Amino acid sequence: MFKIFFLIISAVTTGIVSLATFAAVTASRGDIPRTVIHIEPELAPGNPLPETVTCDRNSFFGDKLIYCQMRRDDGTLVRIVFDRRQNTITRASFKVVNETIGSLILNWGEPQGYIARGRSTIEVYWDDRSVFTMAPFQPGSPVYYASFQLQFPTRPDPWKGFQTLVGP
Repeated sequence: MFKIFFLIISAVTTGIVSLATFAAVTASRGDIPRTVIHIEPELAPGNPLPETVTCDRNSFFGDKLIYCQMRRDDGTLVRIVFDRRQNTITRASFKVVNETIGSLILNWGEPQGYIARGRSTIEVYWDDRSVFTMAPFQPGSPVYYASFQLQFPTRPDPWKGFQTLVGP
């Protein structure tokens, strides 16, 4: 009888502790903003160029690429690289405000890699997107620019977590 009582008390205590832990973790993460960095489906790399996009037909990069742009409803300018041979958007990028690298990592998951560009700029990579931030590299570092691409032009260094990647 004592064994049954002990098992019931243990189970109830474990349940209460688990519930309290879950509630504490959920409450502490409640103020993490959900990222709004996205690319409209029609502008996503791999798609043909929508009619709403304006292109500079004189901005050919060789005979293959054209540089285009369009304004979102909020006024943000989206810059687009279009491959004429493949009739495909290869890159779409835009300025970002009010976003941190730490928030993106919490929302998008661990990055695949990074490239330190110069003394202070860091480009952080996920599968099909990257963002630019500045040193010192820490969770609160603001994100300034986002890019969605079919493939990245250079291979990033493996992700090493938050550490000082470049000097001042």
